[in-house]
Amino acid sequence: MITDSVANNHQYFSFSPYMKNVCSIIEAIRSGLVDYAKLEPEGLGLKVIHVSKEYDNIRTRVNLERHRDLIDFHYVLEGKDKIGILHHAKCKHLMMEYDKSSDYMLYSDEPEDIRELKPGHFM
Repeated sequence: MITDSVANNHQYFSFSPYMKNVCSIIEAIRSGLVDYAKLEPEGLGLKVIHVSKEYDNIRTRVNLERHRDLIDFHYVLEGKDKIGILHHAKCKHLMMEYDKSSDYMLYSDEPEDIRELKPGHFM
């Protein structure tokens, strides 16, 4: 799990073939070239699932999710994003079986760690 400032994103390009694409989309959003509410980055191997101005996964009691194929990338434009984290081997309370078409499953376990992302940061 990486948590850092977008200013350092170039350090992570080798981690995933999609990382450079994600960072180029973020830069287009930050510079106003793309309306992030209508973003559909076709051909980049990415899927924009949810964009909101402020989100608190802990306060709204969003369940823990796990992916098998995709990378769950959070970037904060404004406000904050609080994210609960628990290693998948410790997840015991399955809420929703794996859905291959959406590439996720849900757990109702409590997180061990909570990270708060502020504008300009990603995880």
